[in-house]
Amino acid sequence: MAYLTAYSPLDMLNMQTWPGYVTSHTSTNITVTDYYKTAYYSGSGFTYSGGEIVGGTLTQFSQSVGGSPQWLVGGLSISMPLASAYVTSNDLQALFSIALSGNDSFDLSNGRDIVSGYAGNDIINGRGGSMILSWAAMVMIPSMAAQAPIFCTVKMEMTIFSAISGMTH
Repeated sequence: MAYLTAYSPLDMLNMQTWPGYVTSHTSTNITVTDYYKTAYYSGSGFTYSGGEIVGGTLTQFSQSVGGSPQWLVGGLSISMPLASAYVTSNDLQALFSIALSGNDSFDLSNGRDIVSGYAGNDIINGRGGSMILSWAAMVMIPSMAAQAPIFCTVKMEMTIFSAISGMTH
């Protein structure tokens, strides 16, 4: 089960990648920054060849802006080269559809969040903010049957991994 924690409002449906510099890379962590935004990727078995990540498993990623945490996604088990390919090609919806395909937990901000739960039976905590929810199958709660459907969205930004010069094993 994956979990997503939003520390500030997110818009998952309009998220874009951003260019950055790899400032640290080990077999368990990669840090990418543009010196304002910073992305942290954690996992196991990260291996590199010719400036590209070629092996490993992504278990968690997060982002901060100006030193303040923005969001965190954990409880993952995704091929790091696959995650890198989706980030590099700015196909974040495909990455999210894999990352959030199970019975996931969302702890959203107290602001306006736009999130998609994709597949699975998700638990969503809105913390009092306005939300737009989107998931593969609409489920109506009996007490809400007369109300309009609820939709939810979350904003996350990812970083570009490819063509990173100077990366070594």
